[in-house]
Amino acid sequence: MGNLSNFRVLYLHRNQLSGPIPLELGNLSNLQELYLLSNQLCGNIPLSLLNLSNLKFLYLRSNGLNITNLDPALKAFFDSLEQISWEPQNPSICPASLATLAFFEAQPNLTGVLLQWQTLVETDHDIVLIGFETSKGNGFSDTTYFYQDNTINPATTYCYLPEDRDFKAYSTFYWDSIVSVTTP
Repeated sequence: MGNLSNFRVLYLHRNQLSGPIPLELGNLSNLQELYLLSNQLCGNIPLSLLNLSNLKFLYLRSNGLNITNLDPALKAFFDSLEQISWEPQNPSICPASLATLAFFEAQPNLTGVLLQWQTLVETDHDIVLIGFETSKGNGFSDTTYFYQDNTINPATTYCYLPEDRDFKAYSTFYWDSIVSVTTP
C-alpha cells in the first residue's frame, strides 16, 4: 500500500482494521484525505504521517490509538490540518499476534494461485486464520501451510493479506507480508 503514492483520498472507515497504523501510510505523498475512523486500530500514531505534506483532512476517531503522549511535532502537524477528528479514543493496547510468520508467498500456476506460509510460533488455544486456511494454535513452531486459490481469473493481479483471528473475532493483519501475484 505504501507504493500507491498517487492516492489523494484513502477511505477505510469501518473496515475492522486492527493493530497499529502502518508506517507505510507515510509514503502516500499526494494524500489529501485519510479516513481511518471506527476501526480497531491501536498503539501509537506513527511519526511517518508527518511525511503527508498534502494532507488536509484526517479522521482517526473511534479507535484505540494512544493520543495521551503524542509527539509534539505530530500534534503541531495535526493542529495545522483543515479538519481533524481523533477523539474520543478507546485506549487499549495492541493485542499480541496469534501467530508469528516466517514467510508468506504466492505463486501463480495453471489452475490458480498457490499460497504458502510458515509460522514460527502459534499461540495455544486460538484459531489462526491466514489467507483461507484455518489451523488450531498449537504452540509449535515451523509449521508450513499451503492453500490453492482456484477462484481466480486469467491475466489478473491479486493481492493477498494474511490475517490471524481469535475466538472473539479480534484479528491482526500482517501488512508487512502482503503479496501480489499476476495470473497467467
